[in-house]
Order: sequence, then C-alpha cells, then structure tokens
Amino acid sequence: IRHAITVAHQRGLKVMLKPHVDLRNDDDWRGNIRPDDLNAWFASYRDFIGHFADLATSLGVEELSVGTELVGVSGQTDHWRGVIGDVRQRYAGPLTYAANYDEYQGVQFWDALDFIGVDAYFELYSTPTADVASLVASWQPIERNLAAFSARWSRPILFTEAGYASQVGTATAPWNWLISTVPAPAEQAAGYEALFRTFWDDPWFAGVHWWMW
Repeated sequence: IRHAITVAHQRGLKVMLKPHVDLRNDDDWRGNIRPDDLNAWFASYRDFIGHFADLATSLGVEELSVGTELVGVSGQTDHWRGVIGDVRQRYAGPLTYAANYDEYQGVQFWDALDFIGVDAYFELYSTPTADVASLVASWQPIERNLAAFSARWSRPILFTEAGYASQVGTATAPWNWLISTVPAPAEQAAGYEALFRTFWDDPWFAGVHWWMW
C-alpha cells in the first residue's frame, strides 16, 4: 500500500485510501457481516481503521474512507461516531464512508463526515442497451434523490465507486462483474458517458472514483 500510494503521488495523482473488510468466503459480501458482539467488533475495527488513518497521515493521502459497504453494521450510529472521532484524532484530511447504492439513505452519521460516499452501482435499465439517452433518462430520478439527500445533510456527494464491465447487460446490474461472458464495449462506454452527462455539472457532486473495471 505504501508503494502504491507513493507511485501514485509521484505521477501527480491524488489518493483516496479506502480499506475493505472482506469475509473468508469470496462468494460472500462484506455487507453481510453481522457480528454477535458489536462492542468487540467495533473495538477491533477501531484498531483496524486507526492503522490506516496513521498510514494516510504519514503518506499525505488526500482522502480517507472510514468504511466500505458495511451494511450489517452501518446502522450502529453511535459506534460509527466513535470510530470517526478516533480517526479525526489521527488524520486531518477529508473523510467519507463508502455506502452501497441501496444503503446510503439509511446511514445517519453523514454530518460527522466531509462527503457522503456512494458506491453508485444503480441498476439503470432492465435490458442491455448502449443508448446513452436512455441511460441518462434512467438516471434522472436517482439524480433528484441524490440532490435532495445532499441538501438534507449539507454535504457533497462523492461516488466512492462506479463502473461498468465491458459485458452485455452491464447497466442492468453494474455491481455484477460476471453479468455476461459476451464482450460489449459499446455498452460499457455508454454507461460511463451517461454518468458524466448526468452529474458532471451538478454543484453538489464531488466527483467519482472509477472501480477497477
């Protein structure tokens, strides 16, 4: 991690450090983590994220995410406020939490952070399409909801993840990197173009971190 951040900075890039907690079974999702002992889990998590807060400080990282898609515990608002308070003591830069696209509205600690983070894998269309105008139209109600949410919390929204695999049907389930075995670069390009056209000029939109595909 130190090497990757150093190389990115050498090339003029800014960095968001976004640690993930994953399960041993790769087929399961971190959003399904539901610990039996919340106090023990959060005590361990504070140690975990504190390590990365120190790392971010030592390397001059520009943004830090205090968590990613932890749907099973993101409703524990008091615990998260404690986590965020600890991190603030160790890292002075901007903070966010990367909420899943169907999770962000239930998170109640956005006022303790600098950005509302959304992993923006919204399902845009019921059938495969490379039509940018259709995808932009599908974004419109989502955009209105995000704008209202940003205004409610007085925080800009950062897409902490977004992306489209180069596969048939990618906009029907952008979170699914195994949606098809059939290549569809035009569908992928349309997904990116539609996102840019929809959000780029919105004053509450803080930007997007593209996921690895």
